[in-house]
Amino acid sequence: MLAALWLALLSLLFLLPIVVVPPAVDSFVLAKRTLLQAGAFILLGLLAATAFHGREARVLLQPINGLLVLLLLWMVVSLLWSSARTMTLEAIWYFAGILGVVLVYQSITEGKRTRLLRVAQVLMLSSLIVALWTLAWDIRAGFFSESFAIRRVLGDWRDFLSVVAFGNTSHIGDFLVFGFLLWVGAFILARHRVAVALSIGALWVHAAALIVCWSVHSNLSLVLSAALAGWLIWRQLGGSMILRRRGRWLVLVAGWILVTLFYVVDHPANPHGSSQWAPAVTAEYEQYGLPVPEGGFSGGIFSQAFASPRWVAGWNTRVAIWLTTLEVVRNNTWLGTGAGTFTHVYPATISELVLNNPELRGYSGSWTNAAHNDLLEYWSELGVPGAFLLVLLVAVSIKQHWDRLQRGTGPGNTVVLSLSMAALVALCLQGQMNFPLQLPVSSLLFFLLLGTPFLLPAGGYETRDLNVPVARLYGPVSLGIQMKNMAYPTEVSLRWAGENRSVATGLSAVCIVIMLVPAWMSLQPLRADMMYREMRELKLMAEARGMTASRADAIFEGSERLLSIWPGHVDCRSAYQDALLEVGRYEDVVEQAAIVLEKLNAIEVYERRALALEALGRGDEAIADWNEIFRRRPDMSQRHPAQHNAWLGRIMEAD
Repeated sequence: MLAALWLALLSLLFLLPIVVVPPAVDSFVLAKRTLLQAGAFILLGLLAATAFHGREARVLLQPINGLLVLLLLWMVVSLLWSSARTMTLEAIWYFAGILGVVLVYQSITEGKRTRLLRVAQVLMLSSLIVALWTLAWDIRAGFFSESFAIRRVLGDWRDFLSVVAFGNTSHIGDFLVFGFLLWVGAFILARHRVAVALSIGALWVHAAALIVCWSVHSNLSLVLSAALAGWLIWRQLGGSMILRRRGRWLVLVAGWILVTLFYVVDHPANPHGSSQWAPAVTAEYEQYGLPVPEGGFSGGIFSQAFASPRWVAGWNTRVAIWLTTLEVVRNNTWLGTGAGTFTHVYPATISELVLNNPELRGYSGSWTNAAHNDLLEYWSELGVPGAFLLVLLVAVSIKQHWDRLQRGTGPGNTVVLSLSMAALVALCLQGQMNFPLQLPVSSLLFFLLLGTPFLLPAGGYETRDLNVPVARLYGPVSLGIQMKNMAYPTEVSLRWAGENRSVATGLSAVCIVIMLVPAWMSLQPLRADMMYREMRELKLMAEARGMTASRADAIFEGSERLLSIWPGHVDCRSAYQDALLEVGRYEDVVEQAAIVLEKLNAIEVYERRALALEALGRGDEAIADWNEIFRRRPDMSQRHPAQHNAWLGRIMEAD
């Protein structure tokens, strides 16, 4: 049974970064999130079954786990003032799943460095697959872009890479940084030529993939975290370990230089050579009446990136989001708005700094998926206590990493601790411009990394603590506590000590079956999202043929069936409300608006309800909605001039 638990854990960690479900609308984040939650139930069921088979199910009593439990409890408490209770409940459920995986991971890896290295190896394999996948699609985008159709969002080559594993090149880059650091560890510790060659090749591939992702914060986090890891390893082990391997280092660095030159220099074999991208950029400049540089566009990936309109837009978008998030924090400094509610509160929050800036005004009142700064998002949702707990989690883990390195670990532990600390720092740096703690893979890796120094066995000159197990029988159940140096407990354990093996086997089977039920239920949102994609395609087909009634019928039938599976699918419910408005079912539009607004506090929901109320002759009730619409987006006056004039009149009367 322990072997099954171990295999399930490794499978989850391997599959999570690479799983994609193309038939779903949200084929990346939702797919990974549902897999993580289902995996958590399966792991907990197998852990319980393992305990019934006579092996101990352990929970470590370490500071990190105490802080994680406190964070979960604070999320629960935030229900009392949450601005969107449904979203808070979902956030609690999701974080509980992550905590469950973390506790199972610790239970079967604590004190066993070989198992920790196996976990690292499966993540390295996933990272290598993602890197190769990225490069394959980059070549296809450069030379065979006509062979497939994509949804253009970013406006440059990164749109084509959005089909890779994470759906966004910045998220791909963040994960590749983690994999890069793991492969550096394998490179340093490799003893056989095959292992050395494999790690060198993997690091070349990762470097190439990070270049084509063109994620500034990802590459910056890699440079800083790699420098930290190098300094820690050099400080602990001296230069002899590196100098003895200078031949392999020269080969590795030479390869990195060649990889960089391949993408930077303009040549026909470069997917980012000017022959591939310059014609499209020239046409785009001419379309918008912008002056094309004399001699046209030329150069490799640097020239392509700086010629991309995304380069400026990406920064302005983040500035607008950060300023608006700071306004959310200012309005809810101490307690926050409730766990998981950022996307609900953000669209209704107006920052005067954004509204009064011509370059940022267009982003005011819009919806966004994250604060693009994890500390700010934690602060906005969970107030000062939530932000403090997040900082404390990192501080405690970093201190434990540092203390263990100071005590003089062996070479193996030194490399593991140095790279684990560097990876944790990299995630924190990425969290200043991205949102790794809001994504399934990076958030799970973050919380797993926190416990690394508590899980590694002692080595080198470290003092071995005297751990004394104390167990007591309660009928057929054995409850154990491990005492460190007979001073304080470090773990509690539970196992079935009954002699009747048939009963134990039966109870194990019951545990597994019971956990399969919520695991299956956790996958239902993904099933509903696959249905939603099918429904959307029917809608588009009907629109293309001018079949309004058919379109509405398809949405009604699909929505009702889908929402019975997952009532929380807010995108579907919003589309349902839109269809109701189109066919004149105004009472239903008003009814659905209240439900949609529980999770999607977007301007179009108010607009539909206001139009429906006016059509019902209840214009007075629509005033509140029009006030909210024009407060957030004064530019909506172009769509509804009469209502906007009335709104201005009400403001003047109030003054």
